[in-house]
Amino acid sequence: MYFSLAAILLVCASVATLYVSWRSVGRSTALKASGWIALAGAIACWSQSAGTEFGTTFSLILLPILAWVVMAFTADTRRQKVKIQGRERLQRPSFTALLRHSARVVGGVVLAGVSSAFFCMGLATWLPTSPVNAIVLAVFLTPVVWGAAAYWLCADPNQYRPSATIALAGALGAAIIYV
Repeated sequence: MYFSLAAILLVCASVATLYVSWRSVGRSTALKASGWIALAGAIACWSQSAGTEFGTTFSLILLPILAWVVMAFTADTRRQKVKIQGRERLQRPSFTALLRHSARVVGGVVLAGVSSAFFCMGLATWLPTSPVNAIVLAVFLTPVVWGAAAYWLCADPNQYRPSATIALAGALGAAIIYV
């Protein structure tokens, strides 16, 4: 009970310090570090209270919910003056640009999704936990890994490095599962 309350307070403190650090002019590194340390402390408290899998899940679910609440209450809702811009004619992209962007979409959605599912399920079956906890961990971890892999694939100027690494991680997970 006390660990759960401490975890909730630490997640709230984490959101508050991260929000203040990102809104500050100097972008204080100490505030950012204390926010992430508070989140790690919340994960530790909840892990003590509810177990590692559920403690991590509770912390990582409550963090974005609280962040959305903070953003909703601090949003700037004043009417903005809209400056009408002149219309320019759209240019048709080249065929190679279409192929390159289509490959990024396929890599970010299909390759990253399948590889993250294989990798997380392989990692979960490899850990010394009960089968139910392994499935829960894989279900909650897969979207996070998928998003990180898709982000890396879209952000890296070299398309082949993240694609090869993501495919290798998926193959490693598939090997753990099927071998």
